[in-house]
Parts: sequence; structure tokens; C-alpha cells
Amino acid sequence: MGEFQDSMNRDATTIDELVAVTLKVLEASAEPASLQQVPAIKAKPNTALKPFMLKHNDMPVTMQAWIDQCETYRRTSHLDTLPDKDQQAYFLTLLDSSLRARIKKSLTDEIPALPTRDQQDSCISIFVACCYVYMCKVMGIRKQTL
Repeated sequence: MGEFQDSMNRDATTIDELVAVTLKVLEASAEPASLQQVPAIKAKPNTALKPFMLKHNDMPVTMQAWIDQCETYRRTSHLDTLPDKDQQAYFLTLLDSSLRARIKKSLTDEIPALPTRDQQDSCISIFVACCYVYMCKVMGIRKQTL
């Protein structure tokens, strides 16, 4: 504030000059938007919106409701701010042990729990693909070529 006061006393003799000096000092001290500190959002599980555990014997129609709940849980808990491996850990707790074992072998450390703008592969997309393959086997549907 001392620099501002010195500039006012030295350079401003009219209101117009005072405004000009004030704007000049403010512009010089303003950080560009890209350098301003944005408060970090920390992940904190929103237990009130935690999805139910999906079980291997649940009906397929249950899966869409579960996926929607997973997305809400991830968004409200800010789980996307966590490393992918930590996101996976939260995701895997939402599956029973049978489903968890099936999907776990298809995961790598770089796969997030849910798709993002930058990354389409996710635990959910792999899980849905595994379910699709399983349902095709059960229903006797063969792979079709397009």
C-alpha cells in the first residue's frame, strides 16, 4: 500500500489523475488469471451418496442405477482429484468379491474409476464390457462383425 500512497501523492493532482494512477498501480499488482491460486479441492467421500454394493446376482437393469450413483458419488466426493489407483480402490469397494476379482485383472494403475473428458477407458467401461461379454455367453450370442 505504501507504493500506492507514494504514487498518489507524487502523480495525482486531480480526480482524473487519481483514477489513472490507481488503475495503473492496480494493473501492475494484479496477477494474471493463470497465475492466481485456486484453492485445491480435496477428495472426501460423501457417505450419504455412496452407492450400494453391486452383487454378482443382481439383475442387469440394476447396473444402470448403480453406475448413475457411482457418478454422483465420484462427483460429490471429488474422487476425480485422486490418483487413478486411489479412485480404483474406492470403485472396487462397491463391487462384491466375485465381481471385484473379475474386473481387477483387467485394470492398470492408469485407469480412472469413471470416464473423463481426456480418458474414455475406465473401471466402469471395462466392467460394462465384461458384463456384456458374460451376458452374450450366457445367452449364446456370438460376436457379430459389422
